[in-house]
Amino acid sequence: MVKKSFILNVDNFGLSNEYNQAVLEGYINGFLTSASICTNGEAYENAIHDILPDCPKLGVGIHLNITTGKSITECPLLTDNGIFNKNFLYFYFNRKNEAILNQIANEFR
Repeated sequence: MVKKSFILNVDNFGLSNEYNQAVLEGYINGFLTSASICTNGEAYENAIHDILPDCPKLGVGIHLNITTGKSITECPLLTDNGIFNKNFLYFYFNRKNEAILNQIANEFR
């Protein structure tokens, strides 16, 4: 017999306290098994210090984000005063721009 499992992953963990609370509630209620955390989210520290300790078996991945929130690195081609302000079309049309690609790679590292 094949064992079936269901994995529910939420996105934007760390983006806000409300997202973080939803992650905690989903975990406590037994239906949430993993989350992708935004390291540049406004509530990242809350997610790490206040939510994760109460979710010891929660799988956590990284949400690579270059469209919303503050940048972690210096990337003026992607931001306006350190705040991401570009969208998918910007990245699509600039997909071969080495300077932009280098800033993206640096931010993701």
